[in-house]
Amino acid sequence: AIKEAYRAVNELLYQTKDGQPLA
Repeated sequence: AIKEAYRAVNELLYQTKDGQPLA
């Protein structure tokens, strides 16, 4: 379940800043 949550958060972070990666 942790991996799923991580993926969801990663997708949300990836879509922030008008689609600019925050990593």
